[in-house]
Amino acid sequence: AQGEVAEVFPWFFTGKGTVKVLKDVKSPQGLATRDVAVYLPPSFEENTLKAYSNVLIAHDGNNLFDQVQCDTCCANGCWGVDTTLDTYIAASNPGLMSEVVVVGVYNTPDRMDELTYSKDPKYGGGKLDTYLTFVEKTVMPLVAKEFPRVSAASAGPWPMMGSSLGGLATCYAGWTQGSKYSPVACMSSSFWWDGEDFKGSILAKSGPSPKQDHPFYIDWGSGEVSEQTDSNAAVVKQLQGMGWEQEVAYYIQPDGTHNEQSWGARVNKPLQLLFPPAPIATKTPQTSIFV
Repeated sequence: AQGEVAEVFPWFFTGKGTVKVLKDVKSPQGLATRDVAVYLPPSFEENTLKAYSNVLIAHDGNNLFDQVQCDTCCANGCWGVDTTLDTYIAASNPGLMSEVVVVGVYNTPDRMDELTYSKDPKYGGGKLDTYLTFVEKTVMPLVAKEFPRVSAASAGPWPMMGSSLGGLATCYAGWTQGSKYSPVACMSSSFWWDGEDFKGSILAKSGPSPKQDHPFYIDWGSGEVSEQTDSNAAVVKQLQGMGWEQEVAYYIQPDGTHNEQSWGARVNKPLQLLFPPAPIATKTPQTSIFV
């Protein structure tokens, strides 16, 4: 409104973020050495005084970004999270989401072990708690050191996102370690793992509290195999029956399948849900507009 003073922190020369790769991150917890890709939003290089309070941890970091090995990572192409973020963050006024730093933790040949909390009779697994400790104690302190203006990297809770086994890992983290990982976005989650143990055993344990501070986003594609669609629908139904109707958002992508192309096509939904556009701070907050 006329006469108000708005505090804004824009970028002027680019609407495109950058992806930096932290090479050969070793794990004191005994896991494999790996790279970590970090997406920095459009304003990061230009506005050197700005601190960043939004950070998202994402699994399978080597499959996420157009700027990093997208041409070789996956048969159907990568997610293109950086391109999606650039589009929605730098959208014409009003903006469609807030700026966010994404920490993409690469997977390794031990992916199945690292992203599962229990041993499946057929596939094994069971190192997820160690992996989550690696993320908390090694990856995030490294990000905080390398990018000091990413203030949110130094302490959780951190939002988390993943797909397939990464989706299972994400929902497990959100339910059992909600003080560290929240909110969470679980895409095409492998809830079939270990005889649908997540629904049968994990959800039987006490969830994070207060529940209104721990939203869950769950999605899947209608074109996925029944093992996927049925187990995801069952988890949503159980959470709703436990009184989490308001805290659980879910989406079924028409004809969506179990691959990076489908996840990338709908990743804007959890990103916008977790990081909605913030109002411009003014002298009269009741008349703020959204950017």
